[in-house]
Amino acid sequence: ISHMAWKSRLVGERFFFTPSWSDEPTPEGRWRIHYQDGAACSSGEHPSTRHSLIAIEEYLKPGMSVLDLGCGAGLLSLGAKLLGAGTIIGVDVETDSCHLTRQLAAVPVVQGMPDCLAPETFDLVAANISATVLVNFADDILGAVKPGGRLILAGFGIEEATLVKKVFALGALSERTEGEWSCIVLDLPLN
Repeated sequence: ISHMAWKSRLVGERFFFTPSWSDEPTPEGRWRIHYQDGAACSSGEHPSTRHSLIAIEEYLKPGMSVLDLGCGAGLLSLGAKLLGAGTIIGVDVETDSCHLTRQLAAVPVVQGMPDCLAPETFDLVAANISATVLVNFADDILGAVKPGGRLILAGFGIEEATLVKKVFALGALSERTEGEWSCIVLDLPLN
């Protein structure tokens, strides 16, 4: 994505994404979040990131524990923090992503795969990663969510969404699409 393509945009009801060089004023009632320069998928310019953040905004209640799986540049962690999440932990395989998330959101970050997750720890899990990783680690990801918790899955195309929904085998609470990208929100049963 060339720098010239990046423009300021409203995301959800509360966020204002803007390039770091922009001097546009932040609209009233919104939090300003700078795109992360050089972080393509987690820059905020990607539909998966925006739709995940909108879903977090819609479903997060203050005090909830949140896992940002595949935390990238930390935009979802920062969004959850601004919205009042209690505990937020980022997980990513990339050293740079772990560093970026710590720097931007100032939350604890674990470098590793989804199989490093403790069971039934989180009220809300946002996983903005590839369908392949989601499918291969579905049991670990599902296991990290508390009963009655919520799962936000993104980072894959509309065609792959069918497989993701089949593997996670939960009724979709909502699904957003933009272009070829999909974001699915699932509710875990209480028992």
